[in-house]
Amino acid sequence: MEREIFVVTGYGQGHLRPCMELCKNFSSRNYQTTLIIPSILVSAIPPSFTQYPRTRTTQITSSGRPMPPSDPLSQQAAKDLEANLASRSENPDFPAPLCAIVDFQVGWTKAIFWKFNIPVVSIFTFGACAAAMEWAAWKLDAMDIKPGETRLIPGLPEEMALTYSDIRRKSSVPSRGGRGGPPKPGDKPPWVPEIEGSIALMFNTCDDLDGLFIKYMADHIGIPAWGVGPLLPEQHWKSTSSLVRHCEITEQKRQSSCSEEEVIQWLDSKPRGSVLYVALAVKWDPLGKNIVNWPSH
Repeated sequence: MEREIFVVTGYGQGHLRPCMELCKNFSSRNYQTTLIIPSILVSAIPPSFTQYPRTRTTQITSSGRPMPPSDPLSQQAAKDLEANLASRSENPDFPAPLCAIVDFQVGWTKAIFWKFNIPVVSIFTFGACAAAMEWAAWKLDAMDIKPGETRLIPGLPEEMALTYSDIRRKSSVPSRGGRGGPPKPGDKPPWVPEIEGSIALMFNTCDDLDGLFIKYMADHIGIPAWGVGPLLPEQHWKSTSSLVRHCEITEQKRQSSCSEEEVIQWLDSKPRGSVLYVALAVKWDPLGKNIVNWPSH
């Protein structure tokens, strides 16, 4: 009997793309997959995805983040999802649902799936290390760490111990619990309530990269945790040593202050053995004048 897996994506390309790749992976294993997206992301779905066998998309009203119960758009999004699931449950032509894989950013959808007795797996579209360190800092009351103190994290190597410098952060950066920005070290991670009630966790990584942290999360959250990534377009896996161009993996044309060729030339100009640190969601022109120093090691 064919079974269906729902995949609910959060907002932004960094959430959508891994979820699309996950749908393709399930489809290749003969599961019917339905990608549930906020309407604001409809234009970001490439035509090639909808032509993939055993995959379909369903859109719901785009709501704000986080989801306040009084927000009309949020209420409409919930109604859209519930109505869709209700119509499916009454139609024998649809395969029986196996589970819903929910991006923790839209954890509010869990309650709606539960109404239809559909178990939920929460997915992090990034690696397990960040989540593990946020959890550890919260549980170890990292905000109490004093200068010169080192606080070991049970279950992780000594090298991962928390220090005073780890919890220092400019006061100008607001907490995620307020009006945006990252959570302060030691705060309860904002994703904790969003994954409560899940039967398992998924991370966009693999055991070779994050096995230690995946196991840490499974042990401390108390549910299975799996690395299901890296969730990258198939062109990455087909390419051995050749360069994968951005235009080869996306059908979208995005405006940029510099061309891909200029970025490649900039990278090639750096010393051999250099390490490049890339922060997620940062818009930065590598060719601009804001580069003060390039460390050699």
